[in-house]
Amino acid sequence: GGQELKMNICWEDDDHVICQQFGFEE
Repeated sequence: GGQELKMNICWEDDDHVICQQFGFEE
């Protein structure tokens, strides 16, 4: 709907945490 949304997803991988940002328009 013309509004950009950003969402962070974090997960643990062995001894560290990985965060990835997703951006999509709604």
